[in-house]
Amino acid sequence: MISWQVRENLERIGVRVEKSLLEKVEEYDQTLLKWNRKINLTGLKTEEERAMWLYSESIWAAVTFPVQGGMIDVGCGCGFPGLAFHWVNQCKLTLIEQKEKKVHFLKEAVRRLEMKNVTTRNQTFDGYLGFYEREKEEQIGISWRALCLNRDTIQKMVGEMRNGDSAICFLGKDSRETDWVGQTKGLSVKKRKFFPLSEHRFVIQMVKCST
Repeated sequence: MISWQVRENLERIGVRVEKSLLEKVEEYDQTLLKWNRKINLTGLKTEEERAMWLYSESIWAAVTFPVQGGMIDVGCGCGFPGLAFHWVNQCKLTLIEQKEKKVHFLKEAVRRLEMKNVTTRNQTFDGYLGFYEREKEEQIGISWRALCLNRDTIQKMVGEMRNGDSAICFLGKDSRETDWVGQTKGLSVKKRKFFPLSEHRFVIQMVKCST
């Protein structure tokens, strides 16, 4: 069972999660495999790959870089890392995906697992956040992984963010934006950590600050 592998991965790095979360991983993965036979949702074909790079890395990030208000996962693909943040932090979640077939899958997975406060949007992310309806004092986190946002898009996003909002970027050493994304005007790097089970993958959390 993939949930056992996820639990073992996380225990190796000192992260313990509830049984209910592992049950969600198991059910979600079964739904993913069923749909992946029809449409290409993920290139992670083996159980070991999905356990490590889809679920374990995302859950570790949600524990390490918690989001307490709302979460927007940009270019979410098959739903991660956003869903891990939703499961771990119980935050409101908006999934942004430009491919319509993947959005159909996401809606079915959300329905099947009876997830509340999860919204899916079929759109290309251009940096603007006008689609997101937030509460008066709500702060948000915006995440992206395996998606290269250009400087203009990120700068537009920063202009839409409120002080205290965070951007959570998943990167590899060879990612094109590795050298500059942490130097974005208006964002201050709060935390930068390597995924403990990889020497190449890391996450940067940046916070909107007054300019």
